[in-house]
Amino acid sequence: MKKILFFSMLLGGAVLAQPLSSPTRALTQAEVKAVLSSVCDGKIDASKGTCFPKKSFYSQIERDPKSLFRLDQKALRGSFSKAGATQVVASGDFLDADGVVERFTASLSVLLENNKVLRTSQDGGSSTCLVFARQDKRDGLICTTQSFGQGNLETFIDWRDLGVGAKTLDLLYVVDNTAGGCGNPATTFTIGKLERKDTNNDQFADLMINLEYKTAPNPNCDVDWKKVTGTNFALVFLWDGKTFKPDAKTSKVISDNGWKL
Repeated sequence: MKKILFFSMLLGGAVLAQPLSSPTRALTQAEVKAVLSSVCDGKIDASKGTCFPKKSFYSQIERDPKSLFRLDQKALRGSFSKAGATQVVASGDFLDADGVVERFTASLSVLLENNKVLRTSQDGGSSTCLVFARQDKRDGLICTTQSFGQGNLETFIDWRDLGVGAKTLDLLYVVDNTAGGCGNPATTFTIGKLERKDTNNDQFADLMINLEYKTAPNPNCDVDWKKVTGTNFALVFLWDGKTFKPDAKTSKVISDNGWKL
């Protein structure tokens, strides 16, 4: 979860309501300790951002004595739960004894203000997020989460409102069934870096997702993907400071392909 300071910038003569990159800064040691203390039972190493996680985060599997929580030392800045607040969203991963991200515990997002943890949110996969400014002077997040299971790599892209009664809105859901299984037909996706671009000149940067989709018959689990021609899509979700809405072309592509929960 990453990026830079909010400021108005000129783009094609218009003042954009938000920058085209997200604001980040390094966590202070006080913030690191606050997060680790709320997540872990012991073995806290603030200099490395690691600790032994609490058992409460392991509802579906046994906690290994060598499990570890690893905090990203950079955090997103913004006013997430209330306008004008100086807050950060930090993130970290739960690692198994081999240092691999746990399938069921996966990652954690933590909202902080004045060195205090306000809220934690556990994801079923590793997440990366971008900040989008809202009309009500708060900020929200667009997050990409990937989760592996039963031979499938699932990718979710959603909108997260961290205000009172925090809620999420799913924008896109795709499944790659080649990540360890043998789907037939086989489908695979390559999702590029999420981008911001004001596509409708309303002074709010919209969300653009570049995606390559490939599919092929796979009766023997031996598809040579180098010989399969992919289809590229530039998906656009319009943002007006309140809601995300796919443009007409994107809405049809998602509907035609079933890329929504």
